[in-house]
Amino acid sequence: MSRPWWKQLPAEQRREYERSEAMGSIDLAPQPAFARLVRSLITSLEEDDQRETQRAAFSLSRRICHALSTRAPMVAVEGVRPPDGEGELHGLYQPSSGPEPDHITVWMRTAQREAVVAPRTFLRTLLHEVGHHLDMRSLGFPHSFHTKGFYRRESALYRAVTAGSPLAVRAHRERRRKSPT
Repeated sequence: MSRPWWKQLPAEQRREYERSEAMGSIDLAPQPAFARLVRSLITSLEEDDQRETQRAAFSLSRRICHALSTRAPMVAVEGVRPPDGEGELHGLYQPSSGPEPDHITVWMRTAQREAVVAPRTFLRTLLHEVGHHLDMRSLGFPHSFHTKGFYRRESALYRAVTAGSPLAVRAHRERRRKSPT
């Protein structure tokens, strides 16, 4: 049986991968400001307002980074998702190699139907890219691997940011239980 791909990485990257795998939480407390910004994001997406969606996405990213004492990346919201070889690109994190800020791009429309994505999907994508930013700038990882730890940190980030909002995990589960299948 072959070894997992990450065990074939150079020793330094393998240690980073294992550290990321073991780190499953992020120290971010819910804040009323997060819930307000999530509601603003929902409204701007429902109104198909790209400019307001970008403003809300950047404000949320900035607020998260401020709470974690990390420099915020720039956030751009684009229209239709571009193809990425196997499907469509949802989001992109580009770390800076100089003094300019890092950059996150998130697309708000599906590639085929060009429909505005659901708010939960958009927020998950934004937080995924913010997670890469936090890995590199707050946790000091030179790379940001998609480890189980990364996804646990992303989920913790989602729970903290959506607490008290319509996208809170508990509210979503209760709606699913009440809706007929």
